[in-house]
Amino acid sequence: MRAMSDHIHRIITMLSLIPRHPRKKSVRDLIEELRERGFEIGNRRMVERNLEELADHHFPLLRDDNKPAGWSWAAGAQVIDIPCMDPHTALTFKLVRGYLEQLAPRSTLRLLKPHFDKADQILAQGSNRKLSAWAKKIAVLGSWMPLVPAEVDRGVVEAVYSALLDDRKCRIMYRKRGARQAREYLVDPVGLVLRGEQMVLVCCTADHDEPIQMLLHRMQRARVLDQARELPRGVDLERYIAAGGFAYGAIGDPIRLRARFRRDAAEQLYETPLSRDQKISAPDAEHIVVEATVRNDWQLRWWLLSFGDQAEVLAPAALRATFAGLARGMARSYAAPG
Repeated sequence: MRAMSDHIHRIITMLSLIPRHPRKKSVRDLIEELRERGFEIGNRRMVERNLEELADHHFPLLRDDNKPAGWSWAAGAQVIDIPCMDPHTALTFKLVRGYLEQLAPRSTLRLLKPHFDKADQILAQGSNRKLSAWAKKIAVLGSWMPLVPAEVDRGVVEAVYSALLDDRKCRIMYRKRGARQAREYLVDPVGLVLRGEQMVLVCCTADHDEPIQMLLHRMQRARVLDQARELPRGVDLERYIAAGGFAYGAIGDPIRLRARFRRDAAEQLYETPLSRDQKISAPDAEHIVVEATVRNDWQLRWWLLSFGDQAEVLAPAALRATFAGLARGMARSYAAPG
């Protein structure tokens, strides 16, 4: 009885290790990962026979003998979740879908479609009608101007994900902004960032001393290589972001911003401050003055500009002069007939 239980446990674990097509995993890799999880694997043929028997019994498994050979779940297969998706997990998938649909490219959403469909099926069952109704009582709204996400080639997404997952080098055909033609890059992936509606690969190349950013929707092709990635000492995604890697248009060191806002326009700053050291004073009933240490970059300028005439930069003097120039330029533009 114990042997049967161990056998079932091994089969379930093995099935959970198999990726969805077009990714695939070799029998050798499956054996290594099963052994890492404490299973005793007598020989390669035992695993091959298990996979063949499951495929013969209508499990949606695909065998690809093209080198490197491997196994995968069929792309559109409704794979049985182990453990099964419970109603509360299904509700979470439903809510996450509402968020991702505003941001992620369709090719990325397609990878999650089987899980979203499974969640819909579970919530549609009679016993889960309360949870299904609750999902209709929640909405996800962004705090930015919504843009249509750029389309990303599915093969590119698969290759980039695989390279990151397996710590492999990747060969990419990439077209820079403004360039007419793409060129080939050999990259060492560092990490993937979803920034607004764009997916950004942070990676290292032989041509740059520091990590660079590549937008996935500008990648025409991507191919994972059978070579381990090689990152410079100390490079990782968390450090890159903390060092200001995504602080676009950095102009200098952090500054001590002092700005006057109409109270009703900036009331949220009491609850969501600009920085840990933010201070707010109220010189009169209609205005507040905010002081905070912030990054000196274009994001700060875009944010301040979004307030229009309901915000006034008081300090530092250089930033105030910049906004005075912007205000004069806008005044000239709007003075002319439309």
